[in-house]
Amino acid sequence: MERKQKQMRELVSETKSFLASLKKGQVAFELFEYLPDVFFWLKNKQGYFQYVNEALSRSALFSDKDNVLAMTDHDIHPVELASIFRSDDLNIINTGERLEMKTELVPNETGGVEWRETSKIPLYDNNDDIVGTAGISRRMGITEGRPGPSQHRVMNAIIGAIYKCVDQEIKVTELAEAANVSVSTLERIFKQNMGTTPKKFVLQAKLSTACERLIRTKKSVSEIGDSIGYHDHANFTRAFRKLMGVNPTRYRELYKHSTFKRQKLSDFNGITDC
Repeated sequence: MERKQKQMRELVSETKSFLASLKKGQVAFELFEYLPDVFFWLKNKQGYFQYVNEALSRSALFSDKDNVLAMTDHDIHPVELASIFRSDDLNIINTGERLEMKTELVPNETGGVEWRETSKIPLYDNNDDIVGTAGISRRMGITEGRPGPSQHRVMNAIIGAIYKCVDQEIKVTELAEAANVSVSTLERIFKQNMGTTPKKFVLQAKLSTACERLIRTKKSVSEIGDSIGYHDHANFTRAFRKLMGVNPTRYRELYKHSTFKRQKLSDFNGITDC
């Protein structure tokens, strides 16, 4: 027994020596480029991406992954989902606790959403202070993975339908009927998976769509409001300002052509962006 324990200690020591002898930075980042269904990223304490792999860059519709650097989740994802991602990051930064295999909805490159299994860890500097987070996210339901739970498939279908119908009036009762569940059950499912109510999610989906169209199109503010079901310009501006903190015109000025201007961040005075 003692001989085996000694051999084990020697093997562990050899392994540690081998790892310590490796040139830093030559393994992990490169390997993540060969996993097309896996997102990998590093963020600093403020939530800015410091590194992303090609898969994450493609999902955000950027051909060059360097374009994602110095952006936040709010710059590349709908606001209601980005807020959840940021909340998880802040909890890790404040507590040092890991996030392990969380099932969540993540936007994909087709414009829809998909279920992913996400894990995150805190990043420490040489003084053992937390300076950011690192994360990995794997798409669920592919052949080599486990299929998504039926509740997730229902949720995915509902959210896909919401985004397809942002130009129309969307009633919670109709969503529940389409999903073949009661309104109370739908409320509970949304609370568990999205951290919000169906009504608030619909509003956020509409306004996050407006954010994207303000950035990526040359349509007027009135045309964009009309395109998401706000046929009264004043109502659209009021709803947008309430959620985003600035009016649509000002938002468009701050964000041009989907390229985040970091020097403009101070103009927001701490409000939620998109």
